[in-house]
Amino acid sequence: LAHVVEDAIVFIEPPPSLLVLPAETNTFVFQEFQIEIAANDDVVGLMGYDVAVDFDDSYLEVLAVEEGALPADSGFPTFFRWMNPGCGCDSVFVNGAILGNTLDGPGALFTITFRAIRAGTTTIGIRRSDLRNGINERLLHFRYGAQVLIEYPATGADFPSPPSGALVNYPNPFNPTTVIALSMPRVAADSNVDLAVYSASGRRVRSLFTGPLGADRSVFIWDGKDDAGRTVATGFYLAVARAGGMTLQRKMVLIR
Repeated sequence: LAHVVEDAIVFIEPPPSLLVLPAETNTFVFQEFQIEIAANDDVVGLMGYDVAVDFDDSYLEVLAVEEGALPADSGFPTFFRWMNPGCGCDSVFVNGAILGNTLDGPGALFTITFRAIRAGTTTIGIRRSDLRNGINERLLHFRYGAQVLIEYPATGADFPSPPSGALVNYPNPFNPTTVIALSMPRVAADSNVDLAVYSASGRRVRSLFTGPLGADRSVFIWDGKDDAGRTVATGFYLAVARAGGMTLQRKMVLIR
């Protein structure tokens, strides 16, 4: 970093920082990805940390939080604890310590594994962080977030597995074709599955599949036509899958 003072250039050391890495992530709907909360090499003498990481839970779901390589590979005993209350809470709370010693950056303090659940652009940020040295003094530092771009895959063949027991489609809204992905792992492999599209009034518009899936997930295409091959009108439609007493539904929007 550099700062200009009266035509002279004064070089300033980079400040101690806590980073979300990578700074940019591109992923697909329902794919899992991992980010690191990392200290840069100007973080020196770290003994303990208390960090709150914010995210938008309409785009991302937390799957796991694990201690990072910096403390885990230090050879010293450590303390590590995390919490994501769920139920609409869009934060992960993490605290940890190196017992009886201190560490210097760079390196990951912890990692978070997310699953993308909706297409769009969202951010992951560090809302609060408290870094402490060996005599319990605060280490002043900067905080940096990251951006996540979530897209739908280009083809149905590339569609990642949806969450267990889910019926999803993409794109949504769509015109004229949408891909429908179905996961019913609790249904026996030889059970008949009925997958159909219904109008907003409850009329059965298109039968997409009837029979055993043979696997816990299948992908189907609806081309916006009814069983007679006629193009259906703009509006709301419902994909419904039934099997073994289990029913899954997905609201879809067709825009001509």
